[in-house]
Formats: sequence, C-alpha cells, structure tokens
Amino acid sequence: MNRRAILAGFPAAVLGPGVAQAQEVESPVMALFRTWKAAFDFVEGPALSGWSDAERAPFHEQETELVRQIIETPARDALDVFAKLTAFTCDGQYFADDEGLLSDTILRDARRMVANIQGDPCRYCVSQNMDC
Repeated sequence: MNRRAILAGFPAAVLGPGVAQAQEVESPVMALFRTWKAAFDFVEGPALSGWSDAERAPFHEQETELVRQIIETPARDALDVFAKLTAFTCDGQYFADDEGLLSDTILRDARRMVANIQGDPCRYCVSQNMDC
C-alpha cells in the first residue's frame, strides 16, 4: 500500500463503522475516546512503520488534539475518568508530568467522582478552595 492510500485511509480508520451509533448511547468522553483509540492504534500500528517522526507528526498532532478534547470534556462517570487516564497516558505507556495543565483536570474529575460515591464534598478541593 502506498503512502497516499494510507493517508486516505486515516479518517476511515479513525471513524470506523458504527461511530454515529456509538455516539448516541455513549457519553461524550467515550465517543471521543473511541475516536482517539482508533487514531492511536493506527499511528502505532504497522501502517506507519518506517515513517519518520516528521511524517508521523500530523497524525500525532491529531491524537494530541483528541486527548485535549477528551480531558476537557466533563466526565459523566468513573468509566469516563478511566478513559481520560488511558488517553492521557497513551494507553498506559506514559504518565508525563505536564506541570498540572492536563493532569489536574483528570485528578479533579477523579476526586469529584470519589466524593460523589461517598456522598461527601471533595475534601481536597474544599481545602484548596476549588470546585470539583
């Protein structure tokens, strides 16, 4: 398969069949996660093996944008928080220190979910004078 065919196949690989149906029943986070996971698997898979970092850069930029959207979308439940963590860590490969720019958002969701399960306000956020 030549590079043009691979590039032409990227949107189809990302969106895949059934995405419109999945978005109707999934949370917004999970719909974005499904798109991100398809893009991640495409970029990390055999289709782009042998490509230089510069050639892969546009795909990585799309992945990064999807991760940002996933993290900034409010979590509905614990599954959404786990999806955020999975995307943020590149499917568990990394937990980069981003100086709190994105990790604080994930952790705030996690604290809010735990507080909601316990029925108490989030003590950490209260102590930091923050809203969860």
